[in-house]
Amino acid sequence: MAGWHRVTALSLGLLLLFCAWCSGRPAEKCLGGETCRSPRPPVVLIPGDLGNQLEAKLDKPSVVHYICYRKTDTFFTLWLNLELLIPVAIDCWIDNIRLIYNTTTHTSSSPPGVFVRVPGFGKTYSLEYLDPSKRSVGEWTSRGGGQSGGGQPGETARPADRTLCPLQACISSASCRRWWSGATPEMTTSEEPPTTGGKPPVSPHTPRPAAPPAGPSSPPLPSVSPADENKEYFLALQQMIEEMAEKAGGPVVLIAHSMGNMYTLYFLNQQPQAWKDKYIKAFVCLGAPWAGVAKTLRVVTSGDNNRIPVISSLKIRSQQRTAISTNWLLPYAHSWPKDQVLIQTPKANYTVQDYERLYSDIGFQDGWLMRQDTEPLVSELRPPGVEVHCLYGSGVPTAAAYSYSDKFPDVEPAVLYGNGDGTVNLQSAVQCKRWAGRQRPPVTLKELPGNEHVNMLTNFTTVAYIKTVLFSP
Repeated sequence: MAGWHRVTALSLGLLLLFCAWCSGRPAEKCLGGETCRSPRPPVVLIPGDLGNQLEAKLDKPSVVHYICYRKTDTFFTLWLNLELLIPVAIDCWIDNIRLIYNTTTHTSSSPPGVFVRVPGFGKTYSLEYLDPSKRSVGEWTSRGGGQSGGGQPGETARPADRTLCPLQACISSASCRRWWSGATPEMTTSEEPPTTGGKPPVSPHTPRPAAPPAGPSSPPLPSVSPADENKEYFLALQQMIEEMAEKAGGPVVLIAHSMGNMYTLYFLNQQPQAWKDKYIKAFVCLGAPWAGVAKTLRVVTSGDNNRIPVISSLKIRSQQRTAISTNWLLPYAHSWPKDQVLIQTPKANYTVQDYERLYSDIGFQDGWLMRQDTEPLVSELRPPGVEVHCLYGSGVPTAAAYSYSDKFPDVEPAVLYGNGDGTVNLQSAVQCKRWAGRQRPPVTLKELPGNEHVNMLTNFTTVAYIKTVLFSP
């Protein structure tokens, strides 16, 4: 089952925002009727790749196999549904979940007739179990990181054998399925109009205003990228943080995992310092790939089935390449030696300076465009301007480079291992140290020896540390 656990940890690139206390704790009343700050801050969880459910509805002009559904009357679970990942059926799944990249507009979309949505924005049910059937293999936060009803911040994590992401979240992720491979929280990823219902900003399908409400506490809407595909996601995140803080009478704690940290850093970099001082108590970073990860090189080159024998790496590669976040998380030159060989073949070697040539040699030129689109987003690693707690695993064999035979790129590589958490290389995870002394709020690093990228979420030390952050003055 370990293979299933890992496939939900890093490959697709989805991200979505959830809160462990989504409605906020009502502000308490002090003497004289004044509002007092709650002793327990609201918590926002931002998972990484494959960290939340996805739903889809179909009305396709054609299908890739006669067993595939062309049209559905209702939305069905696209991620995670284990029945869709078996041989033959996986062809249908790949065709539905893949993205189409437009090289002219530098935007991405779902295939024609595929409407994808992220359920439960601002809630935790679609993060607790990636598989709605609640099979333990799809379990994340129900025993490892959160509760859907009434759980108190700092008391939601309990021992488990499964934790996160969809990437994707958005998981995102986990989860903006566009240039960071996620879907906007309230809109589908095709042209179908969003449905209404629920109370904003936690309902994933409630239309939202095109700009933040007026007022000194509301910063301008971030300009995300030339493609500008995630405005609605960041606006919804901003509004939810503000509403939670107002209801609780104090700032919120952001807890992100894996690629969710990259989303959070980008978001915080767009906010005025006055906004962050008012609304953010702390940013807890778990297993952050600040400088990318070597593992993504294998994903784009030959695919990665995460050691699931029934799935062909080459088959899943076609889908993995369309996840733009995969290309975003290639190793960065600011943290990797420029002469370090990351991919070795009989005819050529590739370093962080050879990505354009690598993409050409593997026949994936769109990947180079995706890399150029996303690399500048947080490559400077500007300090977030809030209190930071950076927790990272170490001492776990972690892919650091790959060696291919003359059948490159259509063959499984030999793996050279280094130090890290099994997914994130140590040299990437510790890059948050550069913020110490460059911002007023404190920056604390916490090493978790022997902790794997996903398992760190249920580690007693991790949970205990987060509690100290939540209950600190």
